[in-house]
Amino acid sequence: MLPFRLRSDLTRHRLADVELAFGLECHPGSESLGLRAGWSREQVSTLDSEFGMEPRDSWHIMVDRHVLPKLLHRLWPLLGRSSTPVFPVIELGSRDAFRAVDTFVGADPLPLAEFLSTVRNLETLLLEDAHLAFGAYSDEEIPSEVFVDHWKGIALTVRSSDRERVEAILEAFHLTQVEETWSKLDDRQAEQVLSIRNIFEPIPSGIPDPALLQPDVDHFLLYLRRCWSLVPNLEDWESNLDEAGRSLGRCLWMVQGVVRNPQSNLRARLVVWAQAAHPRALSKTLLAWAKDQPQWVWEDELGTDRLSWEDAPPEVDVAREGVKGDAVLHSLLEELDPLTADLVQLLAEEFPPDDTQGERFDAID
Repeated sequence: MLPFRLRSDLTRHRLADVELAFGLECHPGSESLGLRAGWSREQVSTLDSEFGMEPRDSWHIMVDRHVLPKLLHRLWPLLGRSSTPVFPVIELGSRDAFRAVDTFVGADPLPLAEFLSTVRNLETLLLEDAHLAFGAYSDEEIPSEVFVDHWKGIALTVRSSDRERVEAILEAFHLTQVEETWSKLDDRQAEQVLSIRNIFEPIPSGIPDPALLQPDVDHFLLYLRRCWSLVPNLEDWESNLDEAGRSLGRCLWMVQGVVRNPQSNLRARLVVWAQAAHPRALSKTLLAWAKDQPQWVWEDELGTDRLSWEDAPPEVDVAREGVKGDAVLHSLLEELDPLTADLVQLLAEEFPPDDTQGERFDAID
């Protein structure tokens, strides 16, 4: 069980008639967001019927934070029975130089009941942390999804024949239809008047620098990745595009992970800088490189991001000279900070790792 707690010094902000998550902080001008409790609906696409599929509705629902868990309890069953296979989904802001949002999905489906068991255990943190958006989708005959966005509104996609069922649920919570739950501002405008803050209480310790034991969204994501076997949601593993769909060609990647020495059981943070044409090429390059590192076993992924060459350390610039193809340019082993070390040990006990050396790099394989 994740040993994180909410900060005790947080006050809950209110915007219009809605109490917000602790992770959201209002600033002057936030009324321009036009937030209101209620729901809106539109048809997903006319293509559904053209392909012989039942049409689907897309709903967006906004409620007070204290109502949110009760409403979700009624909406999750729209994905199916407790045994229905679903894919967990997580979204959060990216450190990648060429995209704004990272999306992770379950590598394999798991029963809805198993997904909801984790949601119940972590419900307070999931519903208060505005860094993370989360949900699940069912890929049955009619794809459906329940998703809680960063602002803790609910995005719901279900078959149109479920319309009366959804309306009855919303009516039970005294929610009415509105033209829009949020004004259509872009993310940059919204972030100027509604910011995201860390919700986690520092963990007491005897070390000199208490900041080393300040949990953040990266620690939370590390736990969720193992719980739900999350991998990056990439449409094409053999292309390398920016958010506008432009090809970047071969670029610089930074991969971070936790490795363990099987003999001593000591762990370290591994940082690898490599140049590669696309994620598949990066995977092959790293796996080939890992075969020459028999003293370390890959245990947990901490991030895979593309960098601009201007942000590369000097060692990478030197190694890059004369290298034309896909290659590892530089690697570094660092001591794990105490909090990450404790969390990785907890994960190892709760989800025992596979000691097969070099078999996988979770972020890219």
